Amino acid sequence: LLILVVVELSHDAISRERAHGTLDALRASALTPGAIALGKYLSMLATWSLLWAATLPPLAFLWAVLPPDVTVPAGPVITGYTGVVLVGGAGLALGLLFSSLTADTRLSAMLTFVALFAFVLVKIVTSPAFGIVRDPAWVARLDAFNLFDVLERFSRGFVHLRDVTGKTVSQGDGQ
Repeated sequence: LLILVVVELSHDAISRERAHGTLDALRASALTPGAIALGKYLSMLATWSLLWAATLPPLAFLWAVLPPDVTVPAGPVITGYTGVVLVGGAGLALGLLFSSLTADTRLSAMLTFVALFAFVLVKIVTSPAFGIVRDPAWVARLDAFNLFDVLERFSRGFVHLRDVTGKTVSQGDGQ
C-alpha cells in the first residue's frame, strides 16, 4: 500500500507540468529549479504526512477505550509514524526524480513503482529464510537499501542512526 500511495502522490509532480506546458511558466518565474522541486517535494510530503495523521483519531479512540490493565507504550507508535513518514519521504523523492525525467506521467508512475518494488526484492533476496543472496558482504551492501527492516525497527521503537542518516558510527568515533 505504501508503494501505491507514494506512486500516486509523486508520479505526475513535474511530468504533468511538462505535459500540460506549464513547466515553462514555472521556469520563467523568479523561482529557481531547486525551489520548484523543493516546493513540489514539500507539498507531497505534507500530503503524505496528513494522510497518516488522519489515522491518529481512531488510534486515540482505541487507546481511550482500552481496559485499564492493558498498557500500550507510546514510543513504538511515535517512532512507527516517524519511520513511515521518513521512508515515504524517500519514496516521494524517488518519484519526483522520475517525474522530472519524463513528460509521460504513466512512464513516471511505472518507473517509480518498479524502483520502489526493487526495495521489496532486496528484502526478499537477502532474507535468511529464503533469500538467494547468502554472502555476508553482499547482504551487508544490500542491507543499506532494505527499507522494510528500517520500518520494522521504527515500529518496534528502535531508531538507529544509520536508518535516519544512512551513515554508521564506528566504535572508534566515540559517539
